[in-house]
Amino acid sequence: MQPKWTVTIDELLALKIDETTLGEIVGNILDNARKWARRNVQISAARRGHWIELEFSDDGPGVPQSERESIVRRGERLDENQPGSGLGLSIVADIVGELGGTITLSEAGLGGLGVRIRIPKTSRFVVDEG
Repeated sequence: MQPKWTVTIDELLALKIDETTLGEIVGNILDNARKWARRNVQISAARRGHWIELEFSDDGPGVPQSERESIVRRGERLDENQPGSGLGLSIVADIVGELGGTITLSEAGLGGLGVRIRIPKTSRFVVDEG
């Protein structure tokens, strides 16, 4: 069964960002959400002060707090039975770091994994036109 996807984007948010860069960030996170979600995936994007925040959450099994730091390291995987290379979140962390932003993993309100990406509006790769 495919999960239900709920997307909420601040109507005043407008970004001019390299398509490939945004695709790498969002694509890798959504691929993980698709693999692990039971029924629901939530995605939101908003401007918060000097930051652009992208938030993703699912209702999958989540990731124990003790493992969250390790899964953003290149090649680290928690479940070898699922398809994947263990590179997705490390690629996201590298790109977000280059943009001057942060990635935070937490327990989602849905019960699974929550991922928050914060990118400064002043990043040389992000232009906030809103």
